Amino acid sequence: LTLIRWIAIIGQAFTIALVHFSLEFRLPLWPLLGAVALSTLINLVLSGFAATTRLTERSAALLLGYDILQLAFLLGLTGGLQNPFSILLIVPVTLSATTLSLRTTIVLCLLVVATASLLALYPSELPWYQGSFQLPELYVGALWLALVLGTALVAGYAWRIADEARRLSDALAATQMALAREQQLSALGGLAAAAAHELGS
Repeated sequence: LTLIRWIAIIGQAFTIALVHFSLEFRLPLWPLLGAVALSTLINLVLSGFAATTRLTERSAALLLGYDILQLAFLLGLTGGLQNPFSILLIVPVTLSATTLSLRTTIVLCLLVVATASLLALYPSELPWYQGSFQLPELYVGALWLALVLGTALVAGYAWRIADEARRLSDALAATQMALAREQQLSALGGLAAAAAHELGS
């Protein structure tokens, strides 16, 4: 989780710098960089504990929830759902579906739906050449629907695959334990037979 968050932080900082300085789209630079800096600080703290501490499900869920809200904040300042990077709201839910419980994944899905709904209801203008750019309301509504359905489908599919993998792993572990028990019983039976043979002779 820490590694993936570092990739996200670097990607966010690079994209903001590219759009603002290279493409010359005027962005609210300081609020955007402040949000990225906060994520950097949190990840530095996590990195300090990574060698000795394993996150609980609650802690992991809170971090993923923060990631959703942080990305929603960045999107809210840069066009909302019109921003092509809004698709990345699916990523924290997908991570939850593969590593955390179904209940936690559902809660994070609802958080994505809530934030996407706010971004759709209160859209901001997308920074563009010589001003800004805004898509029609119907198109923004279609983007909202696609994001909500995509979140549900990807999360459901990822959780199902991860759950089947966990079940298979549990079954394999149970089989290995049963085989080990059988081997122990066979060994004990062999020792008992040898002892009986010795006593008989």
